[in-house]
Amino acid sequence: MNPFNVLQVREGATQSEINDAYKKLKAEYSERRFLPGREGADACRRLEEIEEAYREATQQITDSYNISGGHKYQDVEDAIREENIEYAQTLLDNMASRDAEWNYYQAIVFYKKNWHNEAIKQLQMAVASDPHNANYRDSLNELQNAMLFGGASNPRGSFYGEKSSGEGQQRSYRDRPPQQEQPYCCTPCGMCQGLLCADCCCECMGGDLISCC
Repeated sequence: MNPFNVLQVREGATQSEINDAYKKLKAEYSERRFLPGREGADACRRLEEIEEAYREATQQITDSYNISGGHKYQDVEDAIREENIEYAQTLLDNMASRDAEWNYYQAIVFYKKNWHNEAIKQLQMAVASDPHNANYRDSLNELQNAMLFGGASNPRGSFYGEKSSGEGQQRSYRDRPPQQEQPYCCTPCGMCQGLLCADCCCECMGGDLISCC
């Protein structure tokens, strides 16, 4: 059975069109399945067909990206940018091949769900698969530093969908400018300066934070 016909969309429909049709049909037949007799049974059967058609149509679109050489994660990125996180997760789940870039986008989805530890694990897998990718390394450092210093709920950086300055447009998750500022940097020198400053304050108040100074 042609999945596009089941979903009542044209051949070659975009993933967004397929998603809209799927949600509309699912909502319609979900209400009917509780009807008595044959009508309810037919609605249940129809729901199964809709679910299968949605998976097949999504897979066909993913395969077409691979064949044409297009960016197969574009729909995932668009869904994330539109805050349609469950849809982005569905697209990722339906991908047969899971490379370093798949781990990267899965990390973003997990982050958007506030599953920060799982996001870090996915970024670690991305870095392990493609250690020369600066975007994956920088994103992992950003999130780890944000977690360390309690800023994971509102960190900075392109991994989190930061808007580019001046244009009001969000930068692509794939594009990271060179030498981007790294947030929440912590160096031994900076820590020593902070401790010495705190020691001075304590001594002024009659205490002593560092006894050797």
